[in-house]
Amino acid sequence: MTIEELFALDQEDLVERIGKATIANQEFSSIDIPFPDGLALTPGRDPLEAGRRVLERIERELHDLICSGGAAEKEDRASIKAAAGLGNVTLAGTLVAVLTGTFGVEHSVAIAASAILVKYVFNPAGDELCQFWSERISR
Repeated sequence: MTIEELFALDQEDLVERIGKATIANQEFSSIDIPFPDGLALTPGRDPLEAGRRVLERIERELHDLICSGGAAEKEDRASIKAAAGLGNVTLAGTLVAVLTGTFGVEHSVAIAASAILVKYVFNPAGDELCQFWSERISR
């Protein structure tokens, strides 16, 4: 599926895709984002639950990077902020690059997560991104 096709899906469908991809891939020992305690990535696991938990972790890590990251993350933060003004597809591509390159997230998980973040975080937030996002993840 293209990123444009993913934008047409609702958040629950995208979260379920994240869960299915997470469960299907057993290469998560290389992921730099530690998963929440008790998230067993095994067949039979509810993909929606797994997807929600993985997305929550990805959101927290990206929020920290963009809104309160240190000097080490300066380049990633600058590329995301620059891409935010270039359209949804460019922003999503940049988020995928950061998720896969910086955090080691599996590509299909990163694509679905970037579609959610662009559609439900970046676009509604506008200039108030960090405040909006902080409120979203604290729920």
